[in-house]
Amino acid sequence: MGSAMVVFGLVPGLFHGLAEGVREGIYNFAGLLSARTPIPPRSHVPFSQPRWLAAIGAALIAVTVLAYFSD
Repeated sequence: MGSAMVVFGLVPGLFHGLAEGVREGIYNFAGLLSARTPIPPRSHVPFSQPRWLAAIGAALIAVTVLAYFSD
């Protein structure tokens, strides 16, 4: 989990691409459920790359290694 957080925090565009894919999947699924009712238009809200994910991921890895070696 820590490694995934580090990758999402440091690789530009990866987190945004994942969020966009989830958003598209939810929108398509909602379209399947409500075929007769109109779906409101999607609004795209830009967000910045969360750099704090890398720091939390590195801390999680460090705590896990320390917990492993402490007996």
